[in-house]
Amino acid sequence: MSARYEVRLRRSRVTIGVDESETILEAAAAVGVALPYSCAVGGCMACKARLVAGQVELKPPHGLPADTRERGWILLCRACPRSDVEIDA
Repeated sequence: MSARYEVRLRRSRVTIGVDESETILEAAAAVGVALPYSCAVGGCMACKARLVAGQVELKPPHGLPADTRERGWILLCRACPRSDVEIDA
């Protein structure tokens, strides 16, 4: 059994449940929450958002440079939660 976390989308004022094995983008789409994206495989960065609180794991591949990740940016199409999180999206 895998863990499930709450992901709060700050600007949307929506909280969704996300399984640790799915991406935030996948979970949002499954419940009808529209988030920006294009390629959905980590290359275009259209789904880039700032992680406000919590921890995520970015599934490879992703085109997000290390310095950008260090400043708190993630790709919603590659980010799987590892705790409850809040995202500026």
